[in-house]
Amino acid sequence: MSNSQEDMVSPTKGGGAGGRTKEFVSWVKKAFNKSPSPQKRRFLSLDSINSPPSKPLVFGVGLDELTLVSSHKVPFIVRKIVEHIEENGLTEQGLYRVNGNTRLINELKNTFDKIGDADFSSVDTATVGGLLKLWLRELPTPVIPDEAVPDFVEIQETNVGHTSPEHLAQLREAIHKLPKANFELLKYLI
Repeated sequence: MSNSQEDMVSPTKGGGAGGRTKEFVSWVKKAFNKSPSPQKRRFLSLDSINSPPSKPLVFGVGLDELTLVSSHKVPFIVRKIVEHIEENGLTEQGLYRVNGNTRLINELKNTFDKIGDADFSSVDTATVGGLLKLWLRELPTPVIPDEAVPDFVEIQETNVGHTSPEHLAQLREAIHKLPKANFELLKYLI
């Protein structure tokens, strides 16, 4: 098993949210050792990253942790935001450049941290885009981890002004070296 695969399996590696990780893993163990009521089953399924009833963890949690108990490669919050933007905001100019409503962004963040989901039906797409930007900023480790940045910078600096097949091959190789959860998120967002 490669280091990046070990990082995916080990919830205590590569994050910085060790206490939250232990709490999350503890909650998962408890949740699946109990027999939940039918109403709570949807929150406890492995196919869902909906928040645990006691202390949800969505913002400020590492990618490997968010995908640990889900069969999906990309966290639920990202999928929900991207789907909303694809349905409602692709014609808006400067979608990620325009700031959304800060109060609404914070309300949506709190809702995701409380129940693991939020209703976007009456929210403008700039605010939903702002929620994605906030979630990305609060990741303990960036999508392109600090240790990988020099490789990307070197590739860009050695290929300024042109895109050759070698340049694309170097870039592809650097992207494939990313931890699996980071690679899957980047692939999804692109």
